[in-house]
Amino acid sequence: MAVFIAALFFAAQGAQASDYGMLAEVVSTSFLPTSIHAGDVITIAAKINNRGTSIPMEGTTVSIDAGSQFEQIDADAEIGTIRQGAQKTAIFTLRAKQDTPVGYYPATIMINYARGESLISQDENILIPVSRTERNIEVKVSPSVINPGNPTQISFTLDNAGDSAISNILFSWQESDNLILPLGSDNRRYVGIIMPGGQETATYTVAADPNITPGIYSLDVSVNFTDSNGTRAQASKVGLIIGGGTDFEVSAQNASGGQLSLSIANIGANNAQSVVVRVPRQAAAGITSEATQILGNLNRGDFTIATVETQQRQVSSSSASGSGNAANRGMGIGGFGRVLQGPQQATGQSGQVQQAIRPDRNSTASELDVQIEYTDTTGQRQSVPKKVQLAAQAFGSISGTDESGQRGQGLPFLPIGLLVMFAAGAAAYNHFRAKKSWIDAGKIIGAII
Repeated sequence: MAVFIAALFFAAQGAQASDYGMLAEVVSTSFLPTSIHAGDVITIAAKINNRGTSIPMEGTTVSIDAGSQFEQIDADAEIGTIRQGAQKTAIFTLRAKQDTPVGYYPATIMINYARGESLISQDENILIPVSRTERNIEVKVSPSVINPGNPTQISFTLDNAGDSAISNILFSWQESDNLILPLGSDNRRYVGIIMPGGQETATYTVAADPNITPGIYSLDVSVNFTDSNGTRAQASKVGLIIGGGTDFEVSAQNASGGQLSLSIANIGANNAQSVVVRVPRQAAAGITSEATQILGNLNRGDFTIATVETQQRQVSSSSASGSGNAANRGMGIGGFGRVLQGPQQATGQSGQVQQAIRPDRNSTASELDVQIEYTDTTGQRQSVPKKVQLAAQAFGSISGTDESGQRGQGLPFLPIGLLVMFAAGAAAYNHFRAKKSWIDAGKIIGAII
């Protein structure tokens, strides 16, 4: 056993000895902004690779020295252990000084780590490009979010950030795949002059392809102008978010058995995530407490069904009757709706009546307030209020127990009326037959006499 452990130890020592002496290497760097100007704050991402085959880089720390033309804002990063063959990214933040000329500037990335029991310090060199000594025009776009297929007015604001006036300005923009285009005009605008610190606005009506994939799209912006140094050109990129909110169509599908079914369709141009339907308390529509249903995701053009339970409430028999039961008077509680004949829905305690709140049959329609909440394609939570027309219909029945504990069924007015009419007709007919019999009898007696 001791021989086996010793063999493993010497094998590990041999593997470390045969691996790279310097394990770290910078395999790539990236800069934001991609086009660096004097005075810009720069974010540098350096990807550190462990090129070893058997030894990890432990406790790795990384720092950067960019020289005198850059101010160090955050020049140190701790990235911990990098296993053999793996990579990690160190992030630094610098600022280019205002007087930094155009050119490529060397910077040193210093990497410190533990290689087994040894501490290693390793330097790697990179270049930082500065493309222009100053930015003369800053370009901003508003709004930054547009919906696919919908014509939207956007404005590009041109700010003169320099110390001298600029003139003969030609502004243009383009989306590389032509998925976002200006409507009714070309993509160019002309501006006469912008004084130092001043600004001008170029306005377009644009639309994105209805079938475009929601996301962030880059617009290539070009500005040609004349300043004290002559005719110059400036190119940059502006981001535009395609997506945002959507809209819904809501209609009542069915109302029966104490349930109301709502058909909800996404009729907008964007998908909706985490859709929730809320129906607030509305006594006039039979909803006596807030109802909530989670629908999940609803893509554009899709629809689903939400079911809302209509609640019941208890009221005392004293409020349901004056000199008699409310059902006998032919109206609901407080005259709110009509009494609906049918089997009893529920029996409460003595002196209590359970009543389903329903729209009045005599009314033509009732409005139902519905709130739809969802997450749009930009990650923002949205809320859309809707009103749904409900046709008047019989939803259920009103019944319960009266003061004697018996069910109140209401009076069957139509059968009673028919019975009264039948009785009156029978009495008149009997009266006519009796009178006719007396007349016939008198005629017979007269003949005999």
